[in-house]
Amino acid sequence: MMRTPIIIAVMLVTQSTTAAEIATPADLPATPIARQVLDADARVANARAALNAARIEGEVTALGAHEFQARAARQQRKISNGPDYAEWTASLERPIRWPGKAALDQKLGEFTVAEAEARYGDALHQASRDLLNLWMDSIGAISANDIIVAQRGSAQENLAAVEKRFRAGDAAKLDVNLAQAELADLARAASEHATQGAAAKARLQGRFPSITPERPKLSQPQPLNGDTAFWQQATFMHSHELRIPEAQLARAQAAAERARAERMPDPTVGAYFVSEIGGKEKIVGASVSIPLPGKRRSLLAHQAFATVETARLELDAKRRALETEIAANVSLARGSYETWVAANQAASASNENVRLIQRAYQLGEADLQAVLQARRLALAAALTAHQARVTALRAYYLLLVDAHMIWDMEASDH
Repeated sequence: MMRTPIIIAVMLVTQSTTAAEIATPADLPATPIARQVLDADARVANARAALNAARIEGEVTALGAHEFQARAARQQRKISNGPDYAEWTASLERPIRWPGKAALDQKLGEFTVAEAEARYGDALHQASRDLLNLWMDSIGAISANDIIVAQRGSAQENLAAVEKRFRAGDAAKLDVNLAQAELADLARAASEHATQGAAAKARLQGRFPSITPERPKLSQPQPLNGDTAFWQQATFMHSHELRIPEAQLARAQAAAERARAERMPDPTVGAYFVSEIGGKEKIVGASVSIPLPGKRRSLLAHQAFATVETARLELDAKRRALETEIAANVSLARGSYETWVAANQAASASNENVRLIQRAYQLGEADLQAVLQARRLALAAALTAHQARVTALRAYYLLLVDAHMIWDMEASDH
């Protein structure tokens, strides 16, 4: 018996309330929009079509391959020195499955559908991961460009102030040149980030044509709640990636049982009617035939049971790989948050340093080069903190997606 589906079912009941309490973060597409975009995805639509085909295949498997077969034959009897007679034979036959084979075929059909459902859910899950990553790339690039644009505006104000001081004789031409160089460098950086933003938007809309990129304000990263075991449990109970090999194992087990049952061939029963001597003699009878089993049927059964072991090992390998991946993702989420905290503190310190040096410059206690150097360091720190923020949010949101805690992903579990 398979213990894994039972364990996952218990986990689903015990953890469903926790998953339902998570609201979709404000900087992600709202649930109705995300669901519409995901359902329209080409790969999801393909998996949905495959599921519909699998349901028909399941019904066909449950019905079995046996069908009625009609036979008819006509012959002419010739008697030496006697009359000729027209004779004919008609029969209706059908193979009959032994008891138990129909139930096994029913299970095979059900597991065929279960695997297709798991593949559909996995396609939806992978599409949601793609949507999240491409969305974060897009809004991350937009936000980074906003930082550059804000700094560029400040540089324009600084250049105007330096030019004013130069005309008043309080600043050297070198200061004007330095301020102009800063503005030009920021214009270059703004152009680069705008290009990156346009490319990120193109990738997002190329993958999901119906999505409209927005300019949401990035959320503040929060420390990750729950330990690794919690996130492993929450992910396992929704993991279609794990349900695929589970369904394959269940199907292989049913197929092996079916192959073992097939060592006893199915009989063919029928009824026939014979007309002889021009209809003077009529015969009605019944027939039963059964193939004589050979070694081939036993070998096919052994092969099917060997396939079961292969499927079981594949399931164990997938489970271990998933456990490792979740543990790594949890570590990444925690580490990314700590990195963002440190980067944010560094950015705040750099901004304070700019304020102090700017004040010193206004008092004549520092030159413009020191101010511009401090501004460059502050900009670099701000961009680093922004990237750390995007990374931390992405890592946390991926955990939510994998655990089906956002975008109403539980709908793909049924």
